[in-house]
Amino acid sequence: HSEFRSRSYLCVITPKLFLDNYYLFKAGNHDDIKDSIYTVRSYLVLESLIKMGLYIFETNNNLYVLTEIINGYNEEWLNFKVLAQAILNEELKA
Repeated sequence: HSEFRSRSYLCVITPKLFLDNYYLFKAGNHDDIKDSIYTVRSYLVLESLIKMGLYIFETNNNLYVLTEIINGYNEEWLNFKVLAQAILNEELKA
C-alpha cells in the first residue's frame, strides 16, 4: 500500500522536483524544502508536495521510487533516468 501511495505521490510531485530536492527530502528539513521549491510551485500546493515527498522517505520507499523512475515506461520520465540511477547507486553504496 505504501509503495502504491509513494508512486502516486511521485506522479504529483514529478521526478524532476523529487530528484532536484532528493537530499532535502531525505534530511527531512521542512523549511529547507520549502525554500527550495517555493519558486517552482504555487504556494497553495506547496505544503502538500512537501508532505508527499517526506512521506516517501518516512515509509522508506525512496529506493523504490528511484527504481520506478529508472524502470518506468512514462516517456516524460526519460530525462530523469540517469540522475535517478546515479542517486540510487550512491544510496546503495552507503
